[in-house]
Amino acid sequence: MIRGLIFDFDGLILDTEMPDFEAWQEMFVEHGVSLPLEAWTPLIGTVSAFDLYDYLEQQAGRTIDRADVQERRRVRYHELVLKQTILPGVEEYIREAKTRGMKVGLASASWGDWAPGHLERLGLHVHFDAIKTAADVERVKPDPALYLAALDALGLDATEAIALEDSPNGIAAAKAAGLFCVAIPNAMTRDLDLSAADYQLTSLADIPLAQLLAIADNRHTKNGDATRHMKGRAMTTTTVPNPEIVAFADPLIAAIERILACLDGLDAEGLNWRPPAPLTNSLYVLAFHTMGSAEAAIIGELGGQHVERDRDAEFTVSGDSAAPLYARWEALAPRLRETLNRLTAADMEKTVHHRRFGVMSGRTYLILSTQHPAEHAGHAELTRDLLTASRA
Repeated sequence: MIRGLIFDFDGLILDTEMPDFEAWQEMFVEHGVSLPLEAWTPLIGTVSAFDLYDYLEQQAGRTIDRADVQERRRVRYHELVLKQTILPGVEEYIREAKTRGMKVGLASASWGDWAPGHLERLGLHVHFDAIKTAADVERVKPDPALYLAALDALGLDATEAIALEDSPNGIAAAKAAGLFCVAIPNAMTRDLDLSAADYQLTSLADIPLAQLLAIADNRHTKNGDATRHMKGRAMTTTTVPNPEIVAFADPLIAAIERILACLDGLDAEGLNWRPPAPLTNSLYVLAFHTMGSAEAAIIGELGGQHVERDRDAEFTVSGDSAAPLYARWEALAPRLRETLNRLTAADMEKTVHHRRFGVMSGRTYLILSTQHPAEHAGHAELTRDLLTASRA
């Protein structure tokens, strides 16, 4: 039974993300350059090491007065934020939740008094039973620490709460914590891949809270049956699946199946067609590569099993039929689930090496390994759309 709601803040309760982008964009324009949206979107919902001042200097080709830019951007950002109103449906959900005797929490990657201060200004702070921000954890989203801290403060199990998020980083964090996650994108995130969420709305005004609770409870009931069946089969072993880890299985598998769905009904020409642009791949390559990557990451790097892989060759493969890919996936999907079921909390803390990003924890590696197929699923769907258009 759902007994709590956990809200993100920026872009979910109040649209602070568009003002933040606009304030930075104004600083870039003043220096004769622009801030591309694709450089900005990875920063949404998390704290990043990416330095926008360095980036501005690189784009402008000269040194900037950082203190001046920082202060003017800060003032402009606050001016724009103060013009924003609470996003649709938020107050109604909070009021209805409290009427039902539910717990209400906040899990925000922001620092300091940013989120609590705005909640107080908006008159919402009195309704929150727990507020967790970046100051309360060592790692922020997409790490699940914020949601785990909020659950602990609320006295709830992950199966008893719904996370309300607007960004891929936030969704990854909520799912890694084992929560049912609802995506409610804003103007900055509506075109991003939010498919890892369990459910998506255009705003919280779309459906009443009662309806969303019924959807979440129904999904938990189905998942509970599956989990009980899985545990029944695993009772001969000493390992009980870790909920934080197995939560990655569904979004990872769903992303790969989205890619495979793009192959349906295609002939050899369609399977091997590449969009006429640099660095693009065919649907056959995307499917083959994504399965190879998932196998190497989950079963190989995290699971500790030997996996033979020639990554470079994955980008040169072709095929006359999708049947070999479907057959490979039929064998691989249960192995991925089995490996995730066996991983432990210690596996999440061990040090591993990522091909692109270097040394990191197993937890961060798992998060990136789940995001990777979701990104390629978006590429595959776009490629299928472009193929269809080329044949029209």
